[in-house]
Amino acid sequence: MKVEDGMTLEIYTTSVIPIGAMFAMTLWLGNTAYLYISVAFAQMLKAIMPVAVFILGVAAGLEKPKMDALETWHFPPLMLTLNCLCTFALNLSVFLVISHTSALTIRVAGVVKDWVVVLFSALLFADTKLTIINLFGYGIAIAGVAAYNNHKLKKEASRAISDDSQQTQLTATTTSSTSEI
Repeated sequence: MKVEDGMTLEIYTTSVIPIGAMFAMTLWLGNTAYLYISVAFAQMLKAIMPVAVFILGVAAGLEKPKMDALETWHFPPLMLTLNCLCTFALNLSVFLVISHTSALTIRVAGVVKDWVVVLFSALLFADTKLTIINLFGYGIAIAGVAAYNNHKLKKEASRAISDDSQQTQLTATTTSSTSEI
């Protein structure tokens, strides 16, 4: 689509609004799914979808004739296969991390990943400018991650102390029981 003349009402009604509405519906339906299924199951479905789409070829079947008509498209099947496998591996790793930790841990890791992307972008690309509002927002996010890690460490420490005291009580009870016999 060419918009050299600026954004017209026709472009908004035929492109911007439908895409925005579909994106909003995707977010709404995707978030609604979490009310009815577990996060781990949702991640498993996300991990399976790239492979399922590749095997069924729905996207390729619908879009390939249009791309061939443009004659500017060249995407080797090997590249598509490798991309699908990488996506599958990524989603599978997210599923495994969630099953061993929690969904919150994945969210915190996502925030840290965003920091790294923004930091490297600001360092590598001259056109990336960080404003005071950006820095303030990332400062809040850093404080949130620090608070989360602090809370998690305290929780693990209290659990370890509780486990040690229970083990000590169990050992003392076992010792006194065997000495009475």
